[in-house]
Amino acid sequence: MNVIEFNGIYEVRYSYEEALARGDKQFSGRPCRHGHGTMRFMANKDCVKCRAIVKNKARDRYRKKVAAKAPKEPPKSYTPPGLSDKEQWAYRAVRSPSRKALHAEDIIPLLVDICPILEIPLNYSTVGVGHTAPYNHASLDKIDPSKGYVVGNLQVISKKANAMKSNATLEELRTFVKNITARLL
Repeated sequence: MNVIEFNGIYEVRYSYEEALARGDKQFSGRPCRHGHGTMRFMANKDCVKCRAIVKNKARDRYRKKVAAKAPKEPPKSYTPPGLSDKEQWAYRAVRSPSRKALHAEDIIPLLVDICPILEIPLNYSTVGVGHTAPYNHASLDKIDPSKGYVVGNLQVISKKANAMKSNATLEELRTFVKNITARLL
């Protein structure tokens, strides 16, 4: 153990054997070839300051590499900020692979506040991951299923109207029949 004065500060330095016995991570050895201090790591006897310089240089190289890359273009499904819930829903509705020919601008004119089939208010809010959409959530429907998702063959209706065959009440079915026959005639 040596007591050394360095710039008015007294430091206690241990040799390799003393630091090994104490369980320290650093010991005081000879100065490195670059003239840095005498502190070295126990594991590989590298100079503490040299390793810090190498790490900082590597970090700077990485930052320059990342900064040099061009910014990525937003994906097709990118939703611009500042849109209403309805407009955000239109952007989410075209993300499906089967709807890849559609654009949100094609769907925005079709957005309505009331389901045209069941006459219930539509919900356009975002449904969280792992949560089921409510029955009044907006759903993009093909009027004629054989034509697919093309402009002119689409309507926005409620999720329940889109799945009416499975769980509808008699009153909902009457409203459904009344409105669907009015559209077909």
